[in-house]
Amino acid sequence: MFAPGRIRTLTEDTRTLTAGLIDAIVANGKCEFQRDFGRVMPVHVFLRMLNLPTERSAEFVGWATSYVHATEQDEREWATEKVMG
Repeated sequence: MFAPGRIRTLTEDTRTLTAGLIDAIVANGKCEFQRDFGRVMPVHVFLRMLNLPTERSAEFVGWATSYVHATEQDEREWATEKVMG
């Protein structure tokens, strides 16, 4: 998982993702940082590290947000179940 070649690939992917997110922010002319970058970027990197489908990153962002902001144990359990399958 953390072999030098794999880290190089992850580094390149992360740079490409970051540039794309910034380009989208610039094109939009404004930014809500947490929504447009802060939630998206780390989830995408996490998915790439685990070879999970990055096209489902919006789902993972939603689940992670649900987990972090849950006020009840059953909400956390729901989010955990979604992430873990």
